[in-house]
Amino acid sequence: MRIILLISLLCLNYLFAGAKIKLPPILDNHMVLQQQTEVKLWGEATPNKKVVINVGWDKKKKYVTQTDSLGKWKIIVSTPKAGGPYEIKISDGDLLVLKDILIGEVWYCSGQSNMEMPMKGFGGQPVENSKKIIEEAREEIPIRMFTVAHHISKLPVDTLNGEWMLNTSDAVMNTSATAYFFARKIQAELNIPVGIIICAWSGSGIQPWMSREALLPFRDIVNLKYLDDLKNQQIRGEREAACCMRYGMVNPLLNCKFRGMLWYQGETNHKDGRMYARMLPAFVKDMRQSFDCGEFPFLYVQIAPHNYDGAELQLSAELREAQMKSMKEIPNSGMAVLMDIPGHPACIHPAKKCEVGERLAAWALAKTYNKEGIAFSGPIYRSVSFIGKMAVVDFDYAEDGLKSNNKKIAGFELAGKDKVFHQAEAIIGPDGQTVLVTSEHVQSPIAVRYAFRNYIVGELFGANGLPASSFRSDNW
Repeated sequence: MRIILLISLLCLNYLFAGAKIKLPPILDNHMVLQQQTEVKLWGEATPNKKVVINVGWDKKKKYVTQTDSLGKWKIIVSTPKAGGPYEIKISDGDLLVLKDILIGEVWYCSGQSNMEMPMKGFGGQPVENSKKIIEEAREEIPIRMFTVAHHISKLPVDTLNGEWMLNTSDAVMNTSATAYFFARKIQAELNIPVGIIICAWSGSGIQPWMSREALLPFRDIVNLKYLDDLKNQQIRGEREAACCMRYGMVNPLLNCKFRGMLWYQGETNHKDGRMYARMLPAFVKDMRQSFDCGEFPFLYVQIAPHNYDGAELQLSAELREAQMKSMKEIPNSGMAVLMDIPGHPACIHPAKKCEVGERLAAWALAKTYNKEGIAFSGPIYRSVSFIGKMAVVDFDYAEDGLKSNNKKIAGFELAGKDKVFHQAEAIIGPDGQTVLVTSEHVQSPIAVRYAFRNYIVGELFGANGLPASSFRSDNW
C-alpha cells in the first residue's frame, strides 16, 4: 500500500513539475481590455505557487496572487485610458508573455442568425456593400474580434474555443456584420481601440441564453427538468432548449469586463410576444448580475418585418411591440428600429447590416459616450387621443418633428367599438410632432394601429431620418 501511495505522489509531482501557465482563449495575444476599470485575469499554473503579473502600462506595479490546490488563479488588474499595444507578463517561475494588447472599448454581441451573419453573408443572402468593407480592413485600424465557437451544455462550463482576430480582410469577412459595422462606427468616432466579443447561434430562441435561475418564473412553459438528466448529455432541439448556450458559451466569459451589450434576436420567438415581453427584461437582469459589470448599456435590434406565417398576420408585430415596450422596462437600454429596411419579404436576414450596426452605434455614441448631435431614435408611440372622427397620435423622440419622405403615410388603421380595423388616411399634424388619422369607415374610433403586420415597409420617420416603430393602442 505504501509503495502504491509513493508511486502516486511521484506521478503527481511529475505532473505539477511540468505544469505551465495556461490562459483561456479570451485572454490571449491581440485582445482588447476594457479601459479605465478593474479587469480580471485568470488561468491555471503550478498548484500552490505564487503567480506574478506585470502589465506594460504600469511598470511600477506588480500584481501577485497564489494558485490553489488545483492550480487555478485569478486576480484583478487596473486598466488605464485607451491605448497600446502593451505586453502582459505572467510568471510562476516559467514566463508567459501576452503581446499586442490594446486597451479600449469592449462590447459583447449576442443573438441569433442576424447577429451571427458574417460580413460575407450567407449562401444566396449577401450583406450590402460587404465587398468594399472587407477590402478596406486594415490591421492598423484598431478593431479586434473574438467569435465564440458553438457549444451547448446542461451544466456551466469554464472553457471555450475562439481566437482574437486582427482587423484583416480574411477575419472581417467571417465576422458578424452587425457587430463589425457597430465597432467600425464607434472606433471612427472615438478614435480608440474597440473589441467585439461575438457569442451568437443561428435560429436560437431567448431561452437557451438564460440561466436556470432566470427561467424559474417561466418553468410552467419552459422545460427545465431535462437539465437534471445528467446521464444523458444529448440536448435535443438545442436552439430552443433552456440554458444550454448560456452554460456552454456564455459561462466561460463571465470574468470578462465590457462596456455594454448588443442583442439581435427575437425571430425564433416571434409567435409569443407576451412571453417575450416578460423574458427579455428577466434575461437582461440575469446577464447584468452574472457579469457583474453594473447596469451596462443594453442595446438591441427590433426584428425586421418578415412574412413568417403570412404577411397580413400580426404575430411578429406583437413581438416587435414587446421589444418596443421593453425600453421602458429595462433601464439603460435602447432599440434600433428596422421598419424601413426589411428586405425581401421571404428573407429573414436584412442585407442592410450597415444601417443596423450604425443605428446601434448611434445609441451608444449618444447615450453611453455622451456625444452631442447624434440622432439615435426614430419616433416611438407614446399615446393617442380621439377627437370626433380623428385619432391624434403622440410620439416620444419626435421633438424635431416627423416626416414621411413626401409620401402619404401608409399602414395606419382605425377601429371602432366593433374592434374591426379599417385602412385609414394619416397626415402629419400642423405641429409637426403628431399624426392625425381618419377613416371614412370609422365614425367613432377607439383604437389606432401603425404597421402592425408581419410584413410591411414603414413610411413614418423622424425628421432625423430614423424610422418609427410599429405600434397599436389596443391589446386585442
